[in-house]
Amino acid sequence: MLFGLSETALTAAVAGLLWTLSVSSWVVIVYKTWWIWRALQDVPAAQQAYWQTPDPVQAQQVLVMLDRQALLQPLVGAACASQPSSPAGLERRAHEAAGRQRQVVQSLRQVCQQVQWGQPWLACVASVAPFLGLLGTVWGLLDAMTTLPDASTGAWEAWVPALSHTLQLTAVGLCVAVPAVMAHHLMANRLNMLQQSLEDFAADLIEHLHSGQDA
Repeated sequence: MLFGLSETALTAAVAGLLWTLSVSSWVVIVYKTWWIWRALQDVPAAQQAYWQTPDPVQAQQVLVMLDRQALLQPLVGAACASQPSSPAGLERRAHEAAGRQRQVVQSLRQVCQQVQWGQPWLACVASVAPFLGLLGTVWGLLDAMTTLPDASTGAWEAWVPALSHTLQLTAVGLCVAVPAVMAHHLMANRLNMLQQSLEDFAADLIEHLHSGQDA
């Protein structure tokens, strides 16, 4: 026992934390992989269908059917939202266009947060898991070292198994971290592509608002 904590208790605590991190990260990986695959299919098709539909009401109905992840609908809803009353004429139209542009930008930020969901957690698991495993290993080594005077009269077999057990925690920590690191980087590329597509769509909506104002 070291500092009031036994090697067994700390090892169990570290192992439990690593198990929790592993399960949660794999849940995120599986769900996010499915989510990205679906979004990369829906978003391009929904964008194309939206711009090819001349009637705005029908275009929004098309988005409801095709945009299953609801990534484009908030942007279009913000662009079509009604604005508070303002002076008539060109000044009013400019005021409404500016207000809708702000709402589109705000909706884009919220959608991008939805797109990046899960990435911070995977990065956290990738950073923390190796150090948790190392903590369990080092604590086990320190606890074993305190028993060396008792074991020195016998043989190394008295404490080598304990050292081997604690060293396994480092390997477990790496096994938890490696999938999280790989998934984080692989998903980042796909998510950047998706986010860029959403930003381009938002820019097209804003340009459409300005063109409608100038018309």
